[in-house]
Amino acid sequence: MRSAAAYALGRQPSLSQEILARLVAAALEDGDSGVRSEAATALGRQPSLSQEILKCLVLHLNESSKGLQEITGILIKQECFYSTFPTLEISQLKLLYRELLKTSFREQLGFYVRDKRLFIEMAEGIREISFKNDEQQGKYETATREARSELEVPSYIE
Repeated sequence: MRSAAAYALGRQPSLSQEILARLVAAALEDGDSGVRSEAATALGRQPSLSQEILKCLVLHLNESSKGLQEITGILIKQECFYSTFPTLEISQLKLLYRELLKTSFREQLGFYVRDKRLFIEMAEGIREISFKNDEQQGKYETATREARSELEVPSYIE
């Protein structure tokens, strides 16, 4: 029943902040993976989410998150997320990188750094994240290097 309700809400073009907050709770905490998936889909279909909701999603970027794939999918579709991306912790950046890498095998997705900017190419278009300083870019590079090492992914192919 909860899954069907989340599914129905996902078909609505615009939802109130109260309903969005409840969907966030369902996407992050529900014990039923079907409910989490439908709630995440409903959130992902919203044209824009408030900073408050995005902050809540970012706070749940950790190893123990039940819906890490869903959280990542929601975040990368939200334009306003990209302004906060450089301020994420290394642990959060590593999780995002791992999820983006996994997603790139299922969907059209590529990402690379050039000229102090991170580019994420998706079917919906290219997102650009500017690193304001060397520290922000260094933090991202450290996170990706550590994630590649943990996943035993080579840095380059000869």
